[in-house]
Amino acid sequence: MLLSGYSGAYGMTTCALRFTNVYGPGMSHKDSFVPRLMRAALAGGGVKIYGDGRQRRDLVHVDDVARAITLAWGSGYSGRAIVGAGHSVSVLELVAAARAVTGAELPVEHVPAPKGEMPAVVVDVSASAGTIGYRPEVSLEEGLATAWKYFAG
Repeated sequence: MLLSGYSGAYGMTTCALRFTNVYGPGMSHKDSFVPRLMRAALAGGGVKIYGDGRQRRDLVHVDDVARAITLAWGSGYSGRAIVGAGHSVSVLELVAAARAVTGAELPVEHVPAPKGEMPAVVVDVSASAGTIGYRPEVSLEEGLATAWKYFAG
């Protein structure tokens, strides 16, 4: 709202970027699911999955996020732009992709989902192509490979 106000009142170009679940190199300090997968693969351990693992997430690689920021900066667009992969994967699909990239077994343990666990994060990034020129480029497997390289050192 503040950006919109400044845009309207002062003619400033303002773009509010809304990111989905960002992942990639440099996130070893985080406790989100991708770093947990990478740490488990390194340790030869497993991961806990809430519920049945069919909940869906849109995971966007940090390289796509950085590119979106640059595109927004140069676009002259004022408004909101959604930055994501443009498709969601289930947690089980994410584990399977991490297994393929790391070569680790990554056994899963299903645990009860906490209250408030979202069943899905699904976004449409097509409008961002028209407003700031953003289209995701990094596939899940390519992105997980960069995270794995970072974690494996």
